[in-house]
Amino acid sequence: MPINAGPEFELAMEKYSAARTTKEKIQALQEAIKYMPKHKGAENLRAQLFRRLAELKRDLQKEKERKSGGGGIRIIPKDGFQAVLFGFPNSGKTYLLSKLTNAPVKPTEYPLATTEPTPGMLVADGGKVQLVEIPSYFEGYGESKMGRIGLATIRSTDAVALVIDLTQDPIRQVKTLVEFLRDEDIFLNKRPPNVRVERKYSGGYQFIGESFMEGDRRLYQDILQTYGIHNAVITFLEHTTPEEFMLAINESARFLPAILIGTKAEQAPKKHIDAFNAIPNVNKILFRNDDIDGTKRDIFKALGLIRVYTKPPRGKPSEEPIVLRAGSTVADIAERIFPNKEIKQARVWGSTRFPGQTVGLDYVLADGDIVELRV
Repeated sequence: MPINAGPEFELAMEKYSAARTTKEKIQALQEAIKYMPKHKGAENLRAQLFRRLAELKRDLQKEKERKSGGGGIRIIPKDGFQAVLFGFPNSGKTYLLSKLTNAPVKPTEYPLATTEPTPGMLVADGGKVQLVEIPSYFEGYGESKMGRIGLATIRSTDAVALVIDLTQDPIRQVKTLVEFLRDEDIFLNKRPPNVRVERKYSGGYQFIGESFMEGDRRLYQDILQTYGIHNAVITFLEHTTPEEFMLAINESARFLPAILIGTKAEQAPKKHIDAFNAIPNVNKILFRNDDIDGTKRDIFKALGLIRVYTKPPRGKPSEEPIVLRAGSTVADIAERIFPNKEIKQARVWGSTRFPGQTVGLDYVLADGDIVELRV
């Protein structure tokens, strides 16, 4: 039966047929699915393409696992909240690290000087953020040892700061870095699919919220089997496409908040600065060499962080705050201080209506709050 597909679909399928690597095949199939007709006559072919895409994604995941094996990759242990500095060669990452933190590093004129992750501590009004510079991006990054080091560091971090050289085209830099990370199953400023998958030892598949599934449940069963999941309770909490479902069950997928830091603004043409400032849906910082402390505060705020102080019963508040994501609750800080312990009472000074007000574990904290916990 003809599916009446447009030329974009046909071209994508030609790319798929000519593709040699797993990654190229995935990119071509994703493009084909994007342009695939959605009428009933094309349902079977659409399901076949999704099944093949699931198989290829699983194959690529296994390839990555094989390449990352063998050790030799040093991951910087987290010291509080951690953010990675990632960008092109000579984009100013080392200079940023030297100016914003206590790291004993010196910028160089030659590219790719950073071969190992390098940490430093940014302090903004008492709130600390560990910055880690990783090797710069280059073509073939994911296949190189430096690239594997960089990607492993990103996968283990809390946030990503893309460092953009404003003397060069900022749109091209951002697009290249974001697309590269996306191809490595690292998604910036993207919310993970709202799907819960609870693996079981037996019982086959139980789907809850099937009305949110786009497509036939047999397709979702095939995808689960492709990923080696044979018994599970799957709960859909919002409309979900098969491709989004693959992300939900892909254990290598990471969803990280990201900001942009523009460097070399003093030497950059105005059109590049304007283009940088116009990039939508992401927090942006222009590095200011004449106001380092202000830049530190801007980065802390752009990362969406708050400082929360703790105090013991009848004691004084701590001098050093705990750094949390905005939107964190009393339960989040309780887990940091008293993991796996029952909290009998929580009191908060600062954002509450009354000082020292008793609150529940679901109380959302604000920057500068003081929290007292009783166990």
